Amino acid sequence: MAVQEGKRVALITGSTSVDGIGYGIAKALAQVGYDIILQGRRSVADIEPMREEIESSFKVTCHYLKADLLQRAEIESLCSNIRTIYPDGIDVLVNNACLYGLAAIEEYPVDNWDDVLKVNVTAPFDLIRLTLGAMKKKGWGRIINISSILSKTTSPNLSAYVCSKHALDGLTK
Repeated sequence: MAVQEGKRVALITGSTSVDGIGYGIAKALAQVGYDIILQGRRSVADIEPMREEIESSFKVTCHYLKADLLQRAEIESLCSNIRTIYPDGIDVLVNNACLYGLAAIEEYPVDNWDDVLKVNVTAPFDLIRLTLGAMKKKGWGRIINISSILSKTTSPNLSAYVCSKHALDGLTK
């Protein structure tokens, strides 16, 4: 499908699980006419049925762009690919992707700590940094950061996740 002039576009990270929040958000935005960009780490072949479902059910354009949010270079490439498809950029960014790990802090794997903070905080920062300029230029845009009740409270053995959601709330503010 060709890009329609004046049509709004939404990027939803972590949107490649049929029963996940991200895919639900993608379908809700498609239902009201947004073109959709799904993002995840799964193979294109795995996502094709989901992409086709959105296009056929809602009569919008839906792309899948594979990117590992643990890698800043892949986030930058994702945004470059989006600018190729949509030169005016996206209108809605939904930072939905997240990681968590479950372990007592004294046993928490440091690599997992780093990964949780990269996906849950650094990736949203980079995506905002790389898409906000186009939104400002158009005079319209929305950034939705999906947080958690655990940004307001805590839970045993979820230290990295809790810290990341506190940080995401701070970034949002």
